Amino acid sequence: MKQKICGLLAMLLLLSGCGSSTPADTSPMSEDEITQMYSDPDSFKGRTLELYGRVFNEPEYDDDGVYFQMWGDPENGERNTIVACKDTSLKLQDDDYVHILGSVSGKHEGENALGSKITAPAIVADSVEVVTYQEACAPTLYTATVQTAAQTQCGYTVSVDSVELAEKETRVAVTVTNNGAAAFSIYDSSAKIVQNGKQFEREYNSYADYPELQSDLMVGASTTGIITFPALEKADFDITLTGSSDDWDESIAPFTFHCTFGDAAAQTQQELAAEQAAPTYMLYEGTATKSIDLSLTDTVIGSNKLWPTDTKTITTDDLSKLTQNEVAAVRNEIYARHGYTFTTDEWKIFFASAEWYHADSAYSNNMLNATEKANVDTILNYEKSAGGQQEKIRPEDMASQAALNYCQTTGWTNSRVNFVESRPAGGYYVNVMKIDDSDNSYEENYVVTVENGKAIVTGTEQLGEFTPID
Repeated sequence: MKQKICGLLAMLLLLSGCGSSTPADTSPMSEDEITQMYSDPDSFKGRTLELYGRVFNEPEYDDDGVYFQMWGDPENGERNTIVACKDTSLKLQDDDYVHILGSVSGKHEGENALGSKITAPAIVADSVEVVTYQEACAPTLYTATVQTAAQTQCGYTVSVDSVELAEKETRVAVTVTNNGAAAFSIYDSSAKIVQNGKQFEREYNSYADYPELQSDLMVGASTTGIITFPALEKADFDITLTGSSDDWDESIAPFTFHCTFGDAAAQTQQELAAEQAAPTYMLYEGTATKSIDLSLTDTVIGSNKLWPTDTKTITTDDLSKLTQNEVAAVRNEIYARHGYTFTTDEWKIFFASAEWYHADSAYSNNMLNATEKANVDTILNYEKSAGGQQEKIRPEDMASQAALNYCQTTGWTNSRVNFVESRPAGGYYVNVMKIDDSDNSYEENYVVTVENGKAIVTGTEQLGEFTPID
């Protein structure tokens, strides 16, 4: 199958660079659709997706790119997937965990080493990032607070550095330092957790390749490792670690660490109640988008949301049913849900009427999930093309395009606009994720003036400090 993969996907890479034909639907795929793709890849040609996987077999390279097979279900070694990427500098090896952003090219058919026919979806990747097992299979859901995280007996210090709850496991990072008088060991195999009267034993994860604690630690040495347990509830619990030294005259009691989540019980109840209460959307009912001729000055959002942009993919057909104000409101609601601090009175007043909105100075675009990011791109592209609803180009769109043009001329050829806002001192803020051909990226906040039908990038502004551009 090896040469067939390379040859077929090299052709796919060439085709993906041609602009002669554009797929009818390039919208991001949901988790359910990704599952369906493995049964019928051709039905999802052109659709974009985000996927984690584990490389199996050695990748192949040629002048056009890199080609490899991966398990789309990395933990269970299932969902064979063929991937092609144009980045010839990408270094991969067997068993690497990867994060893929790309599009579906359709079904690939070939033979394995035993001559059996196999089929798998072929993906043309825009980006491939090598990640850890934890990122691919067991991302952190909650982090506990450890009370008295470092404890010392007889010069032997045991520290619990972090406690992370994931969907299928609990990770406890431990550091042991020997400033005592003899060799010292912490027995991770006898580590225990007690939560709500139930005891949990260590559960070894052979797939993760987490660092392990060293035993018989010599005087002056230290060791760090991760001990894994079964998945736990988001509720207080105790971790007990036992150890001993080679000095039998030393009496060393078990090290016990209490872990909390603040008012965990009340918070859990609130989360359960929130999950059980279906949200009410002002611009979406049943399975359809609707317009209410929303007013930015008179509307009270209350406990409602506008559109389910965090879980559903919005389309241009959806947007065509909305007014210009409603389209802009749906876009800004994506940022508002994560605490973005608006600088214009119009949006400050509008989202102040939402009970769920709380400005957060720590806001980052990284808080958006893949569906939200894709929806932002769809809405911005719709607004840029006027969507059949605007009679002239909006100054926001002119500012957005000017910032992208500036990025293009300065080498950031794959950049995208995150959002555009009016600037109190005049002009517009255009927040851009700058991306070059090597997928290096960072955010920049451009200041753009729009006058007499022309948009000019005048500088950048970070934390209120303006830097002019010559």
